[in-house]
Formats: sequence, C-alpha cells, structure tokens
Amino acid sequence: MILMTAKNMAEPQQTGTSRNVFAELGNVISRHRGDFATAGIAAIALQFLRSGREFLIPVWGEEIGLGKDQIGYIATISFAVDSMMFPLVGYSMDRWGRKSTGIPAFLVLGVAIALIPQTGTFGALLIVGLLAGLGNGLSSGFVLITGTDLSPKNNPGGFLGVWRLISDTGGAGGPVAIGALAQIVTLGFASLATAGIGAFGALMLIFVVKETMTRTPKQVTTSRPK
Repeated sequence: MILMTAKNMAEPQQTGTSRNVFAELGNVISRHRGDFATAGIAAIALQFLRSGREFLIPVWGEEIGLGKDQIGYIATISFAVDSMMFPLVGYSMDRWGRKSTGIPAFLVLGVAIALIPQTGTFGALLIVGLLAGLGNGLSSGFVLITGTDLSPKNNPGGFLGVWRLISDTGGAGGPVAIGALAQIVTLGFASLATAGIGAFGALMLIFVVKETMTRTPKQVTTSRPK
C-alpha cells in the first residue's frame, strides 16, 4: 500500500516535469529555428562527411584487396595528420573567423572522398587518406565552437543540447545512408554522393550561414601628461 501510494504521488510530478522539458525543448527550437535551419544544416552535413570518411576508407580498402594491416596504417596516418592540425585551426578560427577553416574543411574532405573510388593501390589510398585527414583536421572544433557562439547567454544549456542532437544525426546517419546507397547502386557512387555533401556544405557556409565569431572592441586607453 505504501509503495503504491508513493508511486501514485510521484507519477504526476514526473509527468509534469516531462511536460516542462518538452515544452522548453519546443521553445528552444522555436526561438532559434533560424540558426538550426542554417548553421544546424551545415553542422549535419559536416558530421555526415566526417563519418563518411571514417566509413569509406576502410571499406574501399577492403574492396581493392588491401589487408587489415595496410588499412590500419592508412587510418592511423590519416588520424595523425588530423590531430596535427589542431593548433593551426584554433589560431585561424580566432583570428579570421570560424568560416576560415569550415569552408576549406568541406572542400578538402569532399575532394578526398570523391577521389576514393579512383584509387586501386595502397599508395594511392594512402595519399587520399592523408588528404582526408587534412580536411578533417580543418574541421576540428567547428561544430562545437559554432554552437557555443550561437548559444544564448541566458540559457546556453538548452540550446547546446538541441544543437548537439541535431548535429549528431549527421554522424550517426552517415554510415547507414552511405551503406544503403552502396547496396542499392555501387560503393563508388555512394562515395561521390557523399562528396556532394561537401560541396553543399561549403556553399551553405559561403552564402547562407553567418559568421559567428564576434570581436570584442579593444579598450583604448590614453595617458595624460603629468
């Protein structure tokens, strides 16, 4: 009896809390629908492209008959190039804006993924892997920093939660969509279609998405002669 009473008392509270959460979620989406419909779409495209690179290089390596060790070498070197870009990307973002790395990231990753079906040897795929690592490195932090720039000062948590949910759909759905397309058509066609996402993302950043970096005016101090 005591347990049933406690359960009955807790259920309305939980239901009310759930309603408040969903109401707040709807309010966040409504208030910032412009940002989600522009920068959010670009974030989805970038995450799709990045997951496509991780999916396509190993699968294509197996397609052309490379061994697991060879594919592992390519992936390792590609990720090494990726990580080496962090300092340069951070400096560029802070000095010239977020788009200064976002646009090249889309273009370089797109070109690299488009070249994957043209490779047939270990050396050729290694070069493409290096190029893909460069492109992925250029995209480092772009999604998170852009989301932080766009988040409101009074409630950043709600915005960033929705932002992360939206952007992660690209990363989660990328391999599934690419794999399905490869089954329906060919792996090469799936690679080219994924590269097209890179071109789409670059155009979004150039023409639709606003620059999110805001510069704080430097305080000018003057000294009076004593």
